[in-house]
Amino acid sequence: MFALEVDCGTEPKRSAAARKSLISSLAQYTEILTRQTYNSHYGLNANLLVLWVFTSPAREKGFLEIASEMGPSLVLSTLCQTLAGPDDLYRPTPGLFENPWSRADGSNVHLNRA
Repeated sequence: MFALEVDCGTEPKRSAAARKSLISSLAQYTEILTRQTYNSHYGLNANLLVLWVFTSPAREKGFLEIASEMGPSLVLSTLCQTLAGPDDLYRPTPGLFENPWSRADGSNVHLNRA
């Protein structure tokens, strides 16, 4: 099972206010992954991968630094990739399947390989 997050760069990485931020989103996913509430909610018995798509390599790098601090369930279940250009947000791009996805532990995953 996949969840897709598209980062347009409008949320701060961290925020002391009640505003949504990357770290608050990661904290929510950590809880969901740890408790596996996605299985009971959808009536499934499957693993969840959270795919994060970014428009900036610097933004992805900062996200991965934060994610690496959040615990093993998040590190293994969160994959990131930066799009080639901003127009790729609005149309399917083969790169999402052909290019490797990054994990916070520095490893890469190919979605199209067994």
